[in-house]
Amino acid sequence: MRAKRGRVGALALALVLLGATSGCGLVGGGHHAGFVESMLGQVPDSAATRSEVLVSDHAGARKLAGIAQPPHDVTDKSFGHYNRLFASTPKRRSKALAVNIQLFERGSQVAEFRRELGFSMVDADQVLQAGSPPNVIEIVRGRHIDPDEINHAVHADPAWKGDLTERSHDGERYYRWLADNKLEIKLRSTARPIGESARLAVDGHQIRWARSDEVVEGSIDAGHGKSKSLAGDDSMRSLARTLDDREVYNAFLTGDPKRFEVDPLLLVRRRRIPIGSTSMNRLLEEARKHALQPWEALAVGDAVVDGKPLGVIVIANRDGATAKSNARRLRQTLEHGSSAVTGEPYRNMLPVHSVTSRGNLVVALVNERLPTMLFRSAFQGDTLFAHT
Repeated sequence: MRAKRGRVGALALALVLLGATSGCGLVGGGHHAGFVESMLGQVPDSAATRSEVLVSDHAGARKLAGIAQPPHDVTDKSFGHYNRLFASTPKRRSKALAVNIQLFERGSQVAEFRRELGFSMVDADQVLQAGSPPNVIEIVRGRHIDPDEINHAVHADPAWKGDLTERSHDGERYYRWLADNKLEIKLRSTARPIGESARLAVDGHQIRWARSDEVVEGSIDAGHGKSKSLAGDDSMRSLARTLDDREVYNAFLTGDPKRFEVDPLLLVRRRRIPIGSTSMNRLLEEARKHALQPWEALAVGDAVVDGKPLGVIVIANRDGATAKSNARRLRQTLEHGSSAVTGEPYRNMLPVHSVTSRGNLVVALVNERLPTMLFRSAFQGDTLFAHT
């Protein structure tokens, strides 16, 4: 079932710090990559980047909500109003995603941000974040991102221009401030609130933001086809293409199934729940009752299907037999299981629209009645996606 784009005024579109358009590109064999797959093509494939990926197509979100992109010279006050148009919608499902994209957490002061870096969050069209601090890579695409404006701003910025150097890697220029992963508190600014080092690579209407040479150059290599990208990983690519086929406007992907294992020690470290406690016992009981068979990769996202806002779940498995088993188990969890985080039955929070298996994939569509439920389940390792 293919997603249908249309105006949905009350849709959960709380990616409050972004902006977007539907960019894409050609990949091997002439396949026309959608926005998720295209963005994954800019990220080097590693255990760290595969663990947590966040993507957003905010042009699609704006189109669905009927919200216009703010003008280039928008004031902070007007941009705040633009944000509230998203934040005030009844179902703020993607709030969890928005607040986890680091660069954009500090982008609400648009005028100062533009003065410092030559662009602002108004210009952002598509966004990706992958990895964990300090080795995070953020990719920003935008029709209104201007390399000349960026170049002028970074050389004119009085606070940081003294620490500015430039390099080129595989023909792509990037700006450098401070040594890799260094902090300089006295240089705190709007774009660098703790005075952190930064790397800003500019390639036309796309930028890369990182804290070290290794991370930004790794992204350049992946984007230029010099090294394997996340889009080159079979499981991650399958997730991306399925999400693109359903025209999701934001998503979380992970190729790190270990974080979802039913393992008391992992739960203690991740959730800080004491072994033997009531909470721990409840979590383990729920996880074991409906646990999936081991899977390889997972994605959750938001889309509009046949005019209805729905949550999308995609699970990549090792083979078709495992996919069929996990489709059955996932439906059982959604219909009869409960969240170990909230204690609520999933049927009250995520009523099932459909659960199917196709090849080695499980694809489920759910009605998301609680804000951010799918994203919280993924981030927190809740029982919904637990496996043995």
